[in-house]
Amino acid sequence: VRLIDDAGHYMDISSKAMTIEAGEIKAMPVVEFVPTGTLVGVEISSAEELIAFANAYNAGDYADVSPLNVNLTQDIVFDDATNAAWTPIGVKAAAEGENDNYFNGYFNGAGFSIKNWNSVRPLFAYTSGDGIIENLTIDASCTLTANFADEEQYYGAFVGYHRGVLINCHVNANLTASGNWTKDPHVGALVGRVVVGTVENCTVSGDVNITKTLVTNGKTSYYGGAVARISNTDGVIKKVNVSVNVSHSAGSTYSSSNVSDAVVYYGGIVGLLAGTCTDCHLSDATKKFFY
Repeated sequence: VRLIDDAGHYMDISSKAMTIEAGEIKAMPVVEFVPTGTLVGVEISSAEELIAFANAYNAGDYADVSPLNVNLTQDIVFDDATNAAWTPIGVKAAAEGENDNYFNGYFNGAGFSIKNWNSVRPLFAYTSGDGIIENLTIDASCTLTANFADEEQYYGAFVGYHRGVLINCHVNANLTASGNWTKDPHVGALVGRVVVGTVENCTVSGDVNITKTLVTNGKTSYYGGAVARISNTDGVIKKVNVSVNVSHSAGSTYSSSNVSDAVVYYGGIVGLLAGTCTDCHLSDATKKFFY
């Protein structure tokens, strides 16, 4: 049982196992209320509020909040100004010895959609093992472009680098990958790289196109209709349906002259799988690859 006061402080209590008869009433024992945490519920109803939350989270304003519950209350509709202001939720430490600030809360889309979102960055850059994202759709009105010119290398419309849970989320928008990447690109419609996380009960119905204008100085690239790479045996993708065209345009994606050493992992569902893929389906899709 969780007891919560008016300020959102909570205390979890439990009892020993007991057997009771139908119709029997047991009184809760008297307890001293000693809060063990603060329950914070964030309600978001606009793109401006989503941006404000992202900035506050990345600045560490929620570092001591556990559990953190974020709930959408309606569709989130972006415009030119909010598209320009967008920054993904969750950040990696800038220097060795500093703490990462991966998203570790519960983000409930409540069945709503992200609309008119034109972005070269994911919704979540980094999620921790406690991060949960569910019940959210990226609408067909969105324009997704993975185009990194800096040190970032992970792109998925929902999550770039994923250690948490992504469940019942859907991408209906087209995704194009281009630009001059300084590290090995991981490009997937849902998630860039899954480490020990889970992607479950999700769908992709927007085309994924890796263009010939995508250039990388690295030797390894990962592309997937749903997830670019699952790099750990504990990474899981299940009950995911991909119904799109997944294509790689003709032309080298490598600026290095030593193209023969380049390795490309490419798949309709997952580019490179070190974990498990269960009950996933690639349907009505045209798989094209030209190198």
